[in-house]
Amino acid sequence: MSCTVGNVDLRDVVVQTANSVGVPPEIALGVAVIESGICQYRPNGQLVISSAGAIGVMQLEPATAAALGVDATDPYDNIRGGCMYLAQMFAKYGSWQLALAAYNWGPKKVDMEIRARGGYPNGFPSGVISYVNNVMARAYTYGNAIAATRPTAPPPPGPPGPDLTSSFDYSSTPPAPGASPTLIAVGIVGAIGVYLALS
Repeated sequence: MSCTVGNVDLRDVVVQTANSVGVPPEIALGVAVIESGICQYRPNGQLVISSAGAIGVMQLEPATAAALGVDATDPYDNIRGGCMYLAQMFAKYGSWQLALAAYNWGPKKVDMEIRARGGYPNGFPSGVISYVNNVMARAYTYGNAIAATRPTAPPPPGPPGPDLTSSFDYSSTPPAPGASPTLIAVGIVGAIGVYLALS
């Protein structure tokens, strides 16, 4: 599932915004899918708001949006705020698992759990662990799709350069087992059509 605002596919906005703040776009897309289905509005036109009051595509809480200086009710600002917050959490923890746990559960709770039990996933609630695993599974799928759209060219002469095929190491994060795939068409930045198998 994904949504548009006017003729703009919000997946494209997520990818562009994530790239602009240094967040792997597959991580940002994974968060947006799990949080809201990449939708700012419900079919009836009302904002997507959780029971806890989190708003929109990236499900920003009003206090978090205010701290980030964004308007969570605006889809572009919402996505920008969510991507900025992901970047902040990764800068703080240096791990996408911990960054995602903090995005979902809050950095204060993550800090307390790390101090009390030494690290992820020790002592983390099952709901937080499930959230992290679900986002990582989506990110794995999106990462493969994004890599598949990159043009391939023969390597230039000289010593090999850095491997730019992926911005994230997925070797220890396989997709969720037993997922029933559904094929959907995804536009990745500028209407690149990619078919993804998403659970």
